[in-house]
Amino acid sequence: MKGRRKGFTLVELMIVIVIMAILVAAATPIFSGYVKKAKATEHLSECRAIYVAAQSYLEELRVIDSGELTLGDIDSDDMLREIKALTSVESVEEGTGEPGSGTLVEDYYVYLENTNTGVACIAVVYNGDGDGIWIFDAVEGTYVEMN
Repeated sequence: MKGRRKGFTLVELMIVIVIMAILVAAATPIFSGYVKKAKATEHLSECRAIYVAAQSYLEELRVIDSGELTLGDIDSDDMLREIKALTSVESVEEGTGEPGSGTLVEDYYVYLENTNTGVACIAVVYNGDGDGIWIFDAVEGTYVEMN
């Protein structure tokens, strides 16, 4: 009478490894989609927070000045300090030109524009670390990823 065998054969182990590899290969694209969606949600949340902080700053200036603001009335450094304090996002700069254009490094950018009601924040842009450019258009209320 032979003793009972203990453990697995090499073929059984190889079959288990192949099945696990197939499951990992199938799950990886799904997981990366969730990661991308989570990043988009994070950027949207921070863009909205920066937008609200910028609008709050502009409204505070309107109350203090009791009148219409122009871009020349705004101290950019003071505005950026206020936004950073309100949002705890450290990498915020003032954007120039069209939102998302120009040379952007990994930062959030606030775009201001003169409107018929004074100065307003028209967009907040995040230039990601290889993930593309994310634009929160405050006028349209939309959020777009550009590659």
